[in-house]
Amino acid sequence: MKKENIMALICIVIVCGCSLPNDAKMINRFKQKKPIFETIVQMVLKDKLDGALWISDSGRDPVTMPNPRAMEYKALLRQAGAIGVMRIEKGAKKGQIIFFLSTSFWSTEEKTYVYSNIPLCPLLESLDKGRQEFKPYDSYYKHIEDNWYLEYMNSNG
Repeated sequence: MKKENIMALICIVIVCGCSLPNDAKMINRFKQKKPIFETIVQMVLKDKLDGALWISDSGRDPVTMPNPRAMEYKALLRQAGAIGVMRIEKGAKKGQIIFFLSTSFWSTEEKTYVYSNIPLCPLLESLDKGRQEFKPYDSYYKHIEDNWYLEYMNSNG
């Protein structure tokens, strides 16, 4: 394939983005992988993770930890189907542990899994609405179970 064709294909993917998975698909995946997600949450709390950790070895990890422990996180994130995890300890989202999915990496809208000891709002029955139904830069949640939520955010203002 010519270099120009490859670049055009990459641009189309970036501009168009990938469609977000629907709530049912995400909840099903969560239930299948729940023990992995919960193991990661326990690790994050035990290690007092401050910031984000990504599976990519791009050097953008702001978290410093011994390499074997980082590799343990990354292996579990891959098994869960996530590309990163972040613990927030300041601001409106304090106490949340957010799992980023590959679908959220290239798009201006994203759905993530969130673990929070504090009830989150606004709670909606469905996050499957179109982008035009949500205000830019606001987060919306759907409760899954216990302390687990889906989050939708449109970062395209």
